[in-house]
Amino acid sequence: MPPKAIFVELHLSDLVTVPACEDCNNRASQSDEGFRNIMGMRASEKSPNSLALWQKTFRSLRRRRHELQALWESLQEVPIFTESGLYLGAATEGAFDAEAHDRTIERITRGFYFYHFGQSLPVDSPVEAYPIRDGAHWQKAVAPLLMRMQIGNIGGPAIFEYALAREEDEPDSSLWVYRFYARHVAVAETGLLARG
Repeated sequence: MPPKAIFVELHLSDLVTVPACEDCNNRASQSDEGFRNIMGMRASEKSPNSLALWQKTFRSLRRRRHELQALWESLQEVPIFTESGLYLGAATEGAFDAEAHDRTIERITRGFYFYHFGQSLPVDSPVEAYPIRDGAHWQKAVAPLLMRMQIGNIGGPAIFEYALAREEDEPDSSLWVYRFYARHVAVAETGLLARG
């Protein structure tokens, strides 16, 4: 955890591993590739690792012409504004595989839950996963909460970092914040937090 597909120069020994059946592992590979494509398309020119991931993503998309065509057709220009409403120009935005994103975030959450707490999150415990569109603004808003959460990383904070907190009275209720390549932020809530 997270899927090795999203890393460019990381040794497998650096990843968190948890027990999983062969069937679950095989089903995850397609979601992992879709998730890797999302991370690659969010590449930053300021991060060599991020750009290397984009190159890996682009090679994969070139082999899957139908996916590349679907991405191309989804591209559109969107306006960009500052928090105060000042127009900065336009950027290109494309659709991404939300199902692959959320399934992968759920799997990462269940894996890290086992890794950190030594037990599986109950199968019937819901996991609500969602991306955060404006990571910088959102991070400022939750900075006080992040200060009280347990924090970890794999490959360094510029590659993958995460924060977690769990309710003492409701152990299957937890909050997870993930940041990939210092660009993409996703959150997962489990148990009562996901239900509420």
